[in-house]
Amino acid sequence: MRGFTLIELIFVILLIGILAFIGLEFIPDNTLNDDVKELKNLINLKATNALSYEANMSDSNDKKRVCITFDRDYLNNEENLSKVKFFFKSEINSTIKTICFDKFGRVYKNYVDNENENLLHENVKIMLKLKNDEKYIIIHKQTGYVE
Repeated sequence: MRGFTLIELIFVILLIGILAFIGLEFIPDNTLNDDVKELKNLINLKATNALSYEANMSDSNDKKRVCITFDRDYLNNEENLSKVKFFFKSEINSTIKTICFDKFGRVYKNYVDNENENLLHENVKIMLKLKNDEKYIIIHKQTGYVE
C-alpha cells in the first residue's frame, strides 16, 4: 500500500496548525510604530501644504489643508487624495487638540490668526497608546519640527 491514510493526513494538518498558532505569538506587532510614522507624515504634509501657498483661513478648504486634529476618528475619516487609506488603531491623546500651520511654517493652536495670538508658546506632546505600549511625538513650538 502506497500513500498516506486519512488519519495520518489529518494528524499532520493538525500538527502544522498548532505550530502555526504558537508561532504567531513570536511575530512582533508593529501597529504602534506604523501609527507613529503615519501621524508624523501627516503632520509634515500639513506643514508642507501651508508653506506652499498663502492660506486664507476664512476659506474652509484652506483650513482643512493646513490644520490637523489629533483624534483617531477625525484622522481615520479625513479625506485623502490617495486611494490607499491608512486606519489608526492606536489611542491618540494630545496636549493640544488641533494645530495649524501658516505660510511661514509657524505653528498655531486651533487656527491661524493675523495677530499671532494663537501662536504656540509650548511644545505639543502627542501620545499614541496601544495595549500596554505607548509612544510620543513632540511638535516643537514655532518651528513645527516633529520628533
